[in-house]
Amino acid sequence: MIYKKFFFFFLLLFYTALSYSQYFEDLKRYVDENYSGTARYNSMGGAFGSLGGEFSSISDNPASGAVFNYTQIGFSLKLNTKKNSVFYNNTNTMNEFNDFDFNQFGIVFVLNNDSSSWSKLNFSFNYQLQNIYNDKFSAKGSSNIGIDNYFLNYAQGIELSNLRLNDNENISGLYQFLGSSPNLGFGAQQAFLGYQGYIVNPTSNTDNNNVYFSNAKYSDNLNQELYLNSSGDNKKSSFNVSGFYKNKFYVGLNINSYEINFSETREFIENNYDFESNVRSLQLRNDLKTFGKGTSIQIGLIALLKNNFRLGISYHSPIWYKFFEESSQYLISSHKIDEIFYEDTIDPNTINVYPEYKLSIPSKLSASISYVFNKKGIISFEFTSQNISSTNFSNNISNSFTDLNNEVNISSKTKTTIKTGLEYRLYDSISLRGGFFNQSSYVKSYDNGLSALSFGIGFNFGYSFLDISIQKFNSKDSKKIFNSVLNNNFSIKKEITKVVATYIINL
Repeated sequence: MIYKKFFFFFLLLFYTALSYSQYFEDLKRYVDENYSGTARYNSMGGAFGSLGGEFSSISDNPASGAVFNYTQIGFSLKLNTKKNSVFYNNTNTMNEFNDFDFNQFGIVFVLNNDSSSWSKLNFSFNYQLQNIYNDKFSAKGSSNIGIDNYFLNYAQGIELSNLRLNDNENISGLYQFLGSSPNLGFGAQQAFLGYQGYIVNPTSNTDNNNVYFSNAKYSDNLNQELYLNSSGDNKKSSFNVSGFYKNKFYVGLNINSYEINFSETREFIENNYDFESNVRSLQLRNDLKTFGKGTSIQIGLIALLKNNFRLGISYHSPIWYKFFEESSQYLISSHKIDEIFYEDTIDPNTINVYPEYKLSIPSKLSASISYVFNKKGIISFEFTSQNISSTNFSNNISNSFTDLNNEVNISSKTKTTIKTGLEYRLYDSISLRGGFFNQSSYVKSYDNGLSALSFGIGFNFGYSFLDISIQKFNSKDSKKIFNSVLNNNFSIKKEITKVVATYIINL
């Protein structure tokens, strides 16, 4: 059709404006944190809100920057070992893999002025991985709901004229046109794949037909496999100014910037259809790339109390993110026509670019207290609260995220985090450490809590320091095969071991 080509030509000059949806699972990706920084910070469970003097503690409480007595520079390297145990319809699948990261870098400049009420004014910078998205697992099981329902759901209501190829049209061109059309978009692209893959058929062969039926038959459960491979990270950079007032109060301010790169490949395979079914097997692959930038501010206070007690308080503003996304997909369909078997690959070879959207992650408040045992030891406790239900998605289209924001409000709750840490100076040059960390579940319908035990050792060489930590994390989560129609849940238990080494030099 000439009008389709004409309309598509002008839309392609700008971008592909699909009605692609964000989901609750996207929120979890940006709310979850890595909880890993310098080795000393890790080994004490991250309970540094009232202690300071650690680069990673600057990212928690900006007043920490003023605790440094010397100009320093430091960096951290991390080795991760991750074990995933995936449960889908009574089938358990195990996966294990390792990754290695440059985890953290920090520098602080100390300016002393003993003649002023502000005896120290420090400027510091800390970079660390707020989150790491490297993951790999498979879910295998059976279900009585097939992926044909996914395509059938999107096809209903779309006229057949939009799904069939006309003369001089090809798969790529029509797929792009459907995505570019403001009245069709992502859903029409899924319907197009289902029709071209012989998964759904029209009830009549007329152009204005908008009712379809499944070409698949199955009386027993279908065999289903999902392979998920993700990568990327959320990098946080904190620019800090802090000071020491009247030798009693440490105060600080952070301006934070975030950079997110996330890639995910979901490959879904399904078979075990009835012998008389025209559909024999299906393989659908979806690739998603997300790019985002964010900003936030923090203020903090550490007060030196009597009898070697310290009190810390910090406020973290909402994180204001801006995102844009790209996706691509293809379908491999094994089917039969007139008792002859075919295998078709419907590959549009197209990258869909979606309009920008915004995300506001709620603010959080932390309080901490610690006790110093005459320079021989430390015990520290920290509590943080964040109301996840007030998260907000938005864009320039009025009310387009109303349903999702309502779902977030109903489905999530306040996340609380408890950290405890111990340190004992065995000798002047050697310190032993331990810690515990617990994050409550913030999803109402299932447990996605996180806990960790940590241990570490530190070596003081006079003008440099070497710290090593080991953290053992245990977490739970739940995901969906697809976010619509075929939205069966599978649960995941994760065991993560993190080994971090940090080297710091006094300048």
